Amino acid sequence: MCYSKVQKGIKKLEDRFDDTLTDIAIAHCEDNQECAPLLPELQQELRNRIRSEVLPGQEPVPEQDSEPEGSHNGSTGAQKPEESFGERVLRLFREMLSRQKKKWKDVLASVFASFVKVMKTVWSVIESFFSSVAKCFSSLCQA
Repeated sequence: MCYSKVQKGIKKLEDRFDDTLTDIAIAHCEDNQECAPLLPELQQELRNRIRSEVLPGQEPVPEQDSEPEGSHNGSTGAQKPEESFGERVLRLFREMLSRQKKKWKDVLASVFASFVKVMKTVWSVIESFFSSVAKCFSSLCQA
């Protein structure tokens, strides 16, 4: 049926959207002097996180209707009797955008959390180094 083609087309568009945004994010990190280039394993981890519906540390959530406000309630695939083909395509597209928004928000939160963890580790090493240097100077001054 024509509606299954629409759903497949929206899914294909969503997959291409994910791939394109991932490529843009990786290219930004490689081209931007303020950003360290992502190692190949980090690039792959980012791609895997985006393709995965569940990010590390999250529980799988049962699929719910993620329609924006003001749109029809009901299952994603079912067409309402009062809904035209164009309205249905628009509703499916809005649902896709809503999923993309949530997915990228979760991915960015996960990446930021990883960055914070790394920065805390680096800070701990720096503090330890300066503490050791201070002890050395202290022992030299006492001698």
